[in-house]
Order: sequence, then structure tokens, then C-alpha cells
Amino acid sequence: MAKLEESRAVVAAFRHYAARGSFRSLTAESAGSRTELRFTWLRDVEVRVVFDATRRTLTFVDLLPAVGTASPMDRSLRAFVKQHTSSAVPAHRRVDPRRVLVTVVNRGGSVSIAFAFRTKDVGYAVTRSVHLTYDVLQDFLNDGLYLQYCIDHFNLNPEMA
Repeated sequence: MAKLEESRAVVAAFRHYAARGSFRSLTAESAGSRTELRFTWLRDVEVRVVFDATRRTLTFVDLLPAVGTASPMDRSLRAFVKQHTSSAVPAHRRVDPRRVLVTVVNRGGSVSIAFAFRTKDVGYAVTRSVHLTYDVLQDFLNDGLYLQYCIDHFNLNPEMA
């Protein structure tokens, strides 16, 4: 699949999620081999995703702000993501590392999650990246350890927590 076709497939997959009501206010802008998508997701948080067709990566940019490098939260997140690429997680929730390589990047205390396609299966890569990111935002962050973090950074109402 050519770069332009892959970019279109990525945008179409995200538009499908938006049409189903998973995302709101989806926008997509392309420049060269990069396509940037922005949308509102859980708890009305703005999410930025960059697809680089040359590198065949899909990156959820600065998904988790204010996470100290090598902090307990950073280490727990890395373990959580690693677990989701292993047989410890049911196949329907797992990212097959033979098809998509997942990397957690913490730069300046802001965590991004990158998904590098190992195959040309764009649909699989987008679906798995969205599902794993959802699991991070819902399952990982809903651990009682991160209650104050969610209040501070993810619009969690302390009255409803």
C-alpha cells in the first residue's frame, strides 16, 4: 500500500470511530508524509495523533502529561503496555508484537505512545492502537493510585470519583 493510501486508510479508520461516537470533533491535516489527527475523547480531553507514513508509525502525542521520567507511574505504565503485547492478555485485547511494535516515550515528563507497523495491515494497527490507548486511559488510570492525577489532568470530577 502506498504512503498516500496508508494515510487515507488511517484517517478513514479514525473517522469510523468518530462516526460511531467514540471520538468527537475529529480533524485531520496532512503535510507531506505526516498526518495529524485531533479529537476529543474520554472526559473531554483533546488527543493528538500523528501518523508518519514514511516511518509507518502512529503516535498518540503527549497522551499523559506530568509523568516523571522513571517515576513509579512511568514504570507501571511501561509494564502495563508490555503486558498488553503478551499472552497474559486475551487475544482480542492484545497487540501482536509481530505486527505492531509499541513504544512508550517519556520526554520532559510528557508520555507519548507510538505504534510502529510491522506489516501493511493499517486497519489492525489503528484498531489495536486505539484499543490499547483506551485501556491506558480507562483501565490503567482508573487504578486508585492515579485518582489525583486524573482529577488534575483528565477532568475527573472529584465528587464522582
